[in-house]
Amino acid sequence: DPFSNFVKISEALYRRISRTHKISLLRLYDHVFDIATEELQIDAGQMANAIRRDFDASGLKSVPGCLSSTAKTHLPEVSGRSRHKARQVRH
Repeated sequence: DPFSNFVKISEALYRRISRTHKISLLRLYDHVFDIATEELQIDAGQMANAIRRDFDASGLKSVPGCLSSTAKTHLPEVSGRSRHKARQVRH
């Protein structure tokens, strides 16, 4: 149930950092990944893929820790180039 998982992640986030606002997007990605994989037992590869899709759409240049080289073992061979392709096509 997506809503139930959202509530569980929100509550766990508050337990971990005592707030649910003013969290940088990069830190939020990492916290959500950790909570989903550790507490909700969601597959790390599935979670990394979902975060990768959201991250690619975000336009951020810095990569969250959960998608860094230590987590790449969970990711398929997909690069962030899809985000850059659209920009290159415009030029």
